[in-house]
Amino acid sequence: MDSQFAVDLRLTLFLLPNLPLELSQLGLFPVHTVPLCQPLATVAKSAVQFASFLLEAFYLLVRLSFGGVIHNALELWYRNSPDADRLQQAYDFIDSEFPQRMGDPQQSANWQLALAMFGGYVHRYAVEEFEVVEVEKEFLGEIRNPDTGRASQTFRIAGKADAIVQCHDGMYLLEHKTAASVDANYLDKLWTDTQIALYSHYLREQG
Repeated sequence: MDSQFAVDLRLTLFLLPNLPLELSQLGLFPVHTVPLCQPLATVAKSAVQFASFLLEAFYLLVRLSFGGVIHNALELWYRNSPDADRLQQAYDFIDSEFPQRMGDPQQSANWQLALAMFGGYVHRYAVEEFEVVEVEKEFLGEIRNPDTGRASQTFRIAGKADAIVQCHDGMYLLEHKTAASVDANYLDKLWTDTQIALYSHYLREQG
């Protein structure tokens, strides 16, 4: 096996446990259980398979990063709601996230897509029928045994809601999602999304 490939693979295995959980679930090899001293031939079946893994991991990170750009731009938009210049602030932030856009075709495409998505959002929701109460509201709560009511001594639950808003008939969570495509099946699943139910429960507990 090529020595440079061996070094790259060893380094990647060392770094992967610190990357998002999704990267360890791609299934090409068990990242968290492979000793670094193990012969590299037993870790990856071939250089082609390993290259495929890295490509999938790269595109996953790109998607996560892109979603983060949109999310942070929306945070600026709502956090600076009294500021007449908030739209330009959000656009400036998006620009700053793609510093190589003039020379990198991929960055240029993502930059244009981010501007289009954010601009479309602002146009669609130019007038909001609610008042923003909290932005990026964090919570920390206990996980209880449903039978005994006892709190776990090992685990707790934490999260952060995009926003809490006040409508005419009460308070609501405002959550944003980015997706490659939105169809009827995707929309149906939102109604059974346990994230929203958990956030509502713990934020209500927190008061």
